[in-house]
Amino acid sequence: MTYGLRWEYESPILEKLDRLANFDPGLANPGAGGHLGALVFAGTGEGRSGKRQFADAWHNGFGPRIGIAYALRKNTVLRGAYGLMYDTNSGPAIFLNQQGYFAQSTVSTTNGGITPAFNWSIGYPPVPLGPFFDPTFANGGSTSYMQPNGARLPQIQNWNVGVQQMLPGNFVVDVSYVGTSAHHMLVGTLNSNQMDPRYLSLGPLLGASIDSPDAIVAGIPLPYPGFTGSVAQALRPYPQYQGITLSSNPNGNNTYNALQVRAQKRFSSGVSFLLSYTISKDLTDADGFGSGVFLGGAQQDYYNLRTEKAVTSQDVPQAFVAAYTYDLPFGENKTIKTSNNIVNKYLMGGWTTSGIVTTQSGPPLAITTELALPGIGGIRPNRVSNQYFINNDRSSFDPNKDQYLNPAAFAAPPPYTFGDAPPRIAQARAFGLRSWDAALQKSIPFSERVRLALKAEFFNVLNITNLGAPVTDINSPSFGYIFSAGPTRTGQVSATVYW
Repeated sequence: MTYGLRWEYESPILEKLDRLANFDPGLANPGAGGHLGALVFAGTGEGRSGKRQFADAWHNGFGPRIGIAYALRKNTVLRGAYGLMYDTNSGPAIFLNQQGYFAQSTVSTTNGGITPAFNWSIGYPPVPLGPFFDPTFANGGSTSYMQPNGARLPQIQNWNVGVQQMLPGNFVVDVSYVGTSAHHMLVGTLNSNQMDPRYLSLGPLLGASIDSPDAIVAGIPLPYPGFTGSVAQALRPYPQYQGITLSSNPNGNNTYNALQVRAQKRFSSGVSFLLSYTISKDLTDADGFGSGVFLGGAQQDYYNLRTEKAVTSQDVPQAFVAAYTYDLPFGENKTIKTSNNIVNKYLMGGWTTSGIVTTQSGPPLAITTELALPGIGGIRPNRVSNQYFINNDRSSFDPNKDQYLNPAAFAAPPPYTFGDAPPRIAQARAFGLRSWDAALQKSIPFSERVRLALKAEFFNVLNITNLGAPVTDINSPSFGYIFSAGPTRTGQVSATVYW
């Protein structure tokens, strides 16, 4: 038995010269009639907050570990382990909010392009050179919010239990259950300024100007004096802004469960191999759609993050991998040899072949649309009941003429509604991977310390066609068709001198 306790701590993000800005949801914005939501600035001095960081320190990174191995009987071992670990939360350091410190400006249309953000004949609006400690600096554009819990470390729990059996001939069989549960993963693309979906019932009125007759008749109030823009913009939580990205939101979750079977023959008599088979499922509500170290966020409805839970884009439910090494039985001290020691040593001997054989399921597909809702953004399609996702029998599929995905299985949602398709569909997968990579190596000794290794390697040696993913945009005329494939057979030859 082994056990221990680890404590981890990372201080909240700092900037050497305190050049940090942050959205403050409780600060009155003087450029928006006192409506809450304005910028604050790090550091000390006039117009600054007096703080160097905007996230609260988090000190609860306690991680216990335990591992147990028990010899049930000779050549049979039971194993189990559990560990609570923490990942880094340094991602926000790469994408700091420094609005107001440099000559950076974003000017956006406030009504989805109905009226322009500015006119070329007039020129681009003046850009303040900074530092410019103005709480209204980002008004009309987008900003980011480092919330108080932004320094919390992502938490990962790992556990496994299994049995190992030694068999004659240096042969080991291992059967294990492996699980992982991750919480508080860093999510960097959530837009907290998304319009509440309850306003979708207003329909086309959302695209109308706030001062239009229809908006006036409907009683849509001005969020603050002097506001201009669409009804959808007026109904955002902070109408003085476009998007408000949560720059370090530790609310992502992931679960992985797998049955892993492994058979291994340790190297003896010139042969070694490893066979592994895995059945697994990988679920998350924060897949890798973000930038850099960030994971993705809500692709559709910020107010209902449960609809973002689906299999991950890397989910592979079944995978088989075989790796082998074989010293060919030719030459000196081998089964097959000649009476000439020179031939045995330099010509027949020293040959080794190795390879990796892989066959696995394809990744799940993310079916998309080109549709968007005012004040919200892009949406997914609806699934159509009693329709198969895949159009053809895979064994007879011809990418030159067959449509892989069934277009009747998906439909655009009714106007001003969300689609009910998950972010990624486990039952609609691309083709899997089948591959055999092989190598042949010849070792020629010149002395006890010097030898020459000649190697020929071939990838996808059988030249199997591994088709790529189909077009998944239902608004594309090419929806469901496949236009790509994986690498063809390639080879390389090398010579290496060891001394």
